[in-house]
Amino acid sequence: MSTSVLFCTLPLHTNYQMMDILSFHISDASASSDSLEANQLRKGIVWHSSTADLTLRFLLLFTEIVLSIGHTLASLAADESSTFVRMLGINQPIDIFEKSVGQHP
Repeated sequence: MSTSVLFCTLPLHTNYQMMDILSFHISDASASSDSLEANQLRKGIVWHSSTADLTLRFLLLFTEIVLSIGHTLASLAADESSTFVRMLGINQPIDIFEKSVGQHP
């Protein structure tokens, strides 16, 4: 069985709330399919009908994404990387939201 390892980076907002995203995605109390270590989240997922290991490593202004999948893929297509954009919530209009709530806690 062939395996592909795909890598990409995505920029993060300067005020990106990494801990909020990490706590949202960690749903497996036994850590059998999700694990969190410092700034890195690993998830077992199904990608294109194959099992895959997704690693998200959060750095200061970007996140590194590594997808190890149980079949051959040449690269991440644009629509596939947009899945990660949605997953990380970085396509949300943060500035508009912050202006609308002002200083409200």
